[in-house]
Amino acid sequence: MSAPLQGLPIALERDVLCQTLLREFSGTPEEVVGLDEASGFTAWWAAMSAR
Repeated sequence: MSAPLQGLPIALERDVLCQTLLREFSGTPEEVVGLDEASGFTAWWAAMSAR
């Protein structure tokens, strides 16, 4: 049986979801390419997702 989305403990509001994804995904590039490059990527990704 599938549960209704409203009952799941996941924030689906656009801003909260985007902030959570950005926070979670920003750590990996920082580990791989360094802080400066990761900061540029994170800023670009945030700008593109705001469109």
